[in-house]
Amino acid sequence: MSSSRKDKSTVMLGSGLAGAIEVSIFQPIDTVTKRLMNNPNPIYNRNLSFNANYSAAVKLALTNPKLEKSRFSFLNIGEKPIKLYKGVGWGMGYKILQRMYKFGGQPILEDYLKDNYFSHDDKVKTKVVSGAIMGAGEVVFLPLDIYKIKQQTGAPEPFSKFIFNKNIYRGAFITSTRNTFGSAALFGIPELVETKFYENKKLSESEKMVTRAAGSVASLVVSSPFDVIKVRKQAEDLTESSFKIGYNILKNNPFQFFKGITPKIATQGVKLTGFLTIKDWVVDKLQEERNKLGI
Repeated sequence: MSSSRKDKSTVMLGSGLAGAIEVSIFQPIDTVTKRLMNNPNPIYNRNLSFNANYSAAVKLALTNPKLEKSRFSFLNIGEKPIKLYKGVGWGMGYKILQRMYKFGGQPILEDYLKDNYFSHDDKVKTKVVSGAIMGAGEVVFLPLDIYKIKQQTGAPEPFSKFIFNKNIYRGAFITSTRNTFGSAALFGIPELVETKFYENKKLSESEKMVTRAAGSVASLVVSSPFDVIKVRKQAEDLTESSFKIGYNILKNNPFQFFKGITPKIATQGVKLTGFLTIKDWVVDKLQEERNKLGI
């Protein structure tokens, strides 16, 4: 087995381990974000006081009305914090597989495109195209993501019944579209920043953090409209087409396409940047161990 192949297998394994760490830390933030995105009503009501708006937002984010309530006295929000880990098992399975596929497979596809379709100097173009293709293919893991969202936002049916439902790939098109644009930005923007601002020099850790953050933010912004449609369609089992849901949002309030974008950037942007940092660290440590063992 060649050393490059060993490097790529290490990246795949490291991506899976980093995905498990990511879910362990950030599942509560993901749950809050999904509940905010699934809410069709304005988060801020001008006719209510600041305290009333704050209380409503906290209850929306931290309380799942479809689950049995249990009072947590000092917060009085109607749900124990442990419920914010609702669906963590499915989230773990989804994230590990998805991270291994996406971040382990993208370098392999990138090398293939460089060798067969693009010049080795077309780094940004190759990153964008390989990222977009890998993003589109993520749809295969959609049932795990849907079931996780259902657990976060409601009381889902048993998985044994859900998996045989003809609608387990509900929202596949909008999900694939979201992932295509988001992944193209996630892989392409860091390379663009590195090329334009750092002139492809060897980056310090702080400079790497800047490129990761740029890619994470760009990915969230370009994918946000598709993500809002996706969450509403999957969480509520809406029968309308993704196009109809999007049209209704556009007609009623286009700003809802970017609903929750600020907390998403502040939370998911940090989460994604953190994942990329953890992934690089885990991969480096695994590679060091493999080098020591001579494999």
